[in-house]
Amino acid sequence: MIQNLQNIIVDSLLELIAPKHCCLCSDKLYNEVDRKNSYCQSCIENLPEAPNSDFVRERLLQSITADDIAISEIIGLTVYSHELPIHNAIFDFKYHGISKTAYTLGGLLGNKITEYSLHSDFIIPVPIHPAKKRERGYNQAEEIAKGICSVVNIPLIPFALKRTFYTASQTTTTSSAARWENVANIFNVDGTKSLYHDKNVLLVDDVFTTGATTNNCASLLLQHGAKRVDVAVIGITEKQ
Repeated sequence: MIQNLQNIIVDSLLELIAPKHCCLCSDKLYNEVDRKNSYCQSCIENLPEAPNSDFVRERLLQSITADDIAISEIIGLTVYSHELPIHNAIFDFKYHGISKTAYTLGGLLGNKITEYSLHSDFIIPVPIHPAKKRERGYNQAEEIAKGICSVVNIPLIPFALKRTFYTASQTTTTSSAARWENVANIFNVDGTKSLYHDKNVLLVDDVFTTGATTNNCASLLLQHGAKRVDVAVIGITEKQ
């Protein structure tokens, strides 16, 4: 009883000094479950449905031919736009160093993945350049992947892909053509073809816009023996 009282006092002091806020709407979290999860349950329940794979395929066909599409299925946690609360969460883990948000949203994405009848042998995060990782302290796609792995029992291979050139962020590249050019020939696969031979891979990233980055990575994995590459992301934009 004394220990429980001490825990209540400590929690109350922590809430007073450093109150927790929802990673989506930034409101204070008062509910114990919400505070543990780092989000309001109402925010999660009201996340707009992400565009489906057919929608994404049509988008890819605006830039490449059907034969060049390397992605089989895409699973998004929600639709993404700058006007929605999900933008705040993604901005926090990409530019404010709040890696826990990426992990938290990855767990939610993992729950959604379980609703699909996918069989994945590996989870592979889209890489960032080593210089950017040193600057940020982590790869946000890897943190999302770790969150997914906390829900699904699939091995994570964090260094399967390498980014060999430091390029401008895709968020600063406005046109679709420029985004595809920005990621052309900047990735390498780390490992032998035998590692990926006849394997199903789940590729993880934060936001899917034109699909240039994820399709480029998926294509490389297929060239190195992967049987199938599916993609899981936090947000999918409705517009390029």
